[in-house]
Amino acid sequence: MAKTFRRVWLTLTAAAMALTLAGCGGSSASDADIALLVQGNLDQLYRGEVSADYEELTGVTSRQAAEICEASMAAETAFFCDYFRINSPSQQTTDQITALLKQICSGTTYQIGPVSREGEDSCAVQVELHPSAVLTRAVEALPDRLADFYAKYPPDADGDQAHYEADWAEAVIGAVRSQLSGAPSGEPVTATVHVDRNGDGAWAVRGEDLQAVNSAMLLYP
Repeated sequence: MAKTFRRVWLTLTAAAMALTLAGCGGSSASDADIALLVQGNLDQLYRGEVSADYEELTGVTSRQAAEICEASMAAETAFFCDYFRINSPSQQTTDQITALLKQICSGTTYQIGPVSREGEDSCAVQVELHPSAVLTRAVEALPDRLADFYAKYPPDADGDQAHYEADWAEAVIGAVRSQLSGAPSGEPVTATVHVDRNGDGAWAVRGEDLQAVNSAMLLYP
C-alpha cells in the first residue's frame, strides 16, 4: 500500500512540476537554463517558492509554486499515514502531520551540479542531496514512545476505536517531533535528474527522477 501512495505522489505532482521552459521551444536551452529548471522544480517541491529567474524562464508564479508544494505535501501526508497505519485521521491530525513534513523538508538541502548532454534532446543533471533522517530515527524511537499507549490499550482491551486511532496518531506524531531537534541530515547522496525536450520543443524534468529524489530526501526505514 505504501508503494501505491508513492505512485500517487508521482501522478499528482510530477505532471505539475515537470514544467516547460518558456520561450525555448524549437531551440536548445543553455546548461544554465537546464540547471535552473531542475533547481526550480525542487524549490517548488521542498520550499513552495521559486526564484525570480525561474519565474521569468517558465512563467510559473510564486503562488503556483505554493500550490504545487501543497499538493505534494498532501500526497506525502497520505503516504505518512499509510506507512504508520494512521487510519481516518481527523483534519487536525492531518494538518499536524503536514506541518511536520514541511518542517522536515525545510531541513533538507540540495545542490545542483554539472549538466551533461545526452544527445540533442536530453540532459542529465547531477544533484547532491542532503536528506532528512528524522523519520528513520522516529521509527527507531517509536517503541519507547508507545509504552503509555500500549498500557492504555492492552491487546485484550475493549475501547472506543476513534479514541484508539487518535491516541495512536498522537504517539506517532510525538515520536517524530522528538527527533526534530537532532541532527536532521542523513548521508549525502547524488541523484541524476534528466531533462528532456519533447516533440513541441519544450524541455521538462522526468517525473520518475523527481520521484527518486523525493524517496531519497525523506528517508523511511
